[in-house]
Amino acid sequence: MPSFDTFKKWVSRDWRAHSEWRSGARDSFKFMAGDQWTEEEKQILLDQNRVPVVFNRVATIINAVAGSEINNRTEIRFMPRTLGDAKVNELLSRGAEWYRDQAGAEEEDSQAFNDTLVCGMGWVETLLDFETDPEGEPRMERISALEMCWDASSERRGLLDSRRFARVRQIDREEAREMFPDASDEDLSADWMDKLDDDEDGEPTRQYSDDDYRHSGEDDQVTDPKDDKVTIVQLQYRVRKRDVEFIDPLSGQKQTMPKREFGRLMKEAEKRGFSPQIQSRDIVRWEWFQVTMGAKILDENQPCKIASTFVPMTGYWDQGKKEWFGLLRQMHDPQRFANKWLAQTLHIIDSNSKGGVMIETGATDDPAKFEDDWSAGDSVIWLRDGALSQGKIEEKPKVQMPQALMNLTEFAITSIR
Repeated sequence: MPSFDTFKKWVSRDWRAHSEWRSGARDSFKFMAGDQWTEEEKQILLDQNRVPVVFNRVATIINAVAGSEINNRTEIRFMPRTLGDAKVNELLSRGAEWYRDQAGAEEEDSQAFNDTLVCGMGWVETLLDFETDPEGEPRMERISALEMCWDASSERRGLLDSRRFARVRQIDREEAREMFPDASDEDLSADWMDKLDDDEDGEPTRQYSDDDYRHSGEDDQVTDPKDDKVTIVQLQYRVRKRDVEFIDPLSGQKQTMPKREFGRLMKEAEKRGFSPQIQSRDIVRWEWFQVTMGAKILDENQPCKIASTFVPMTGYWDQGKKEWFGLLRQMHDPQRFANKWLAQTLHIIDSNSKGGVMIETGATDDPAKFEDDWSAGDSVIWLRDGALSQGKIEEKPKVQMPQALMNLTEFAITSIR
């Protein structure tokens, strides 16, 4: 088993490698929620008494695609290859259906799919919950993509070539104490991960809101929620196992044994004068392990030998940046341009005249009454003789909306879809 320092090296390297992707993913989730202006752009508009208007059309399209996935959900079915396999495969299909029903898999899958549309990656964890049920309760949980990192060299769809996955999250200190009762408070938190966050972009792994800050009670002092949180790193990695598959001469059944142990038994047999003729072949397989870390290794287990319990969904691959991206990225620029041109249109409408009149002082005997009558649609306005013929009254010129601006706005909106 690798050392704690090796685990730290793996996670630190992968976390740093995906720092740019995480920054873009955060921006994508903000963009999806309607936060589509940068702080500099907002300030420029506000300084000009202009409104940073947002007509969030990308959310409508993303929700439509997500709804299409919900309406066309697939089911897992095991298909027999021979007639004799029909009953077995039917039982397997029903077992898979039961598991997904018990775990609430459809809802979790849909949430992860929505994450994939937004940022390019969605994650679920599939496992058996032995706290709820001693025999194991099926459970699937959607995981925030911002908590995950993976093998930095992985490029295959679905991360099929990834040698490890890690989840970095913050939980309540009390919960961590219950999970790891034998660990000291100093060992519960992986502070080395918090330092990585500060180095890369200054943003913590978990974003805190004003509601997270509590008062201590005595002196009405504000307590930082980070003081009650610890960082936990859950790492799953695979190890190459070299085994020997052989036919047991006594039972005639196929058996599997680690290659080193098989070779030791063969040498021991030769020392004792035996030379058994055993049909065998070398096989190589991957076996998965898990460690949970704070300031040290807190727990080691093996939730699943043949695969990781972390299951990723991947969107589109950017070969240049070596990162995954979602459908939303292609709508960023059209949505931004639509917002800017709509804001410009509102500014033109607000800052130019929308009616009114220019009048000389000698055109009427009662200027105040003229102003009241001008705004009324059914009034009769009396003027001095010659006021109209001499051009003493003239309507303010109305600025026409630039046709090119309207065409660009319409082009941007249609480009989103």
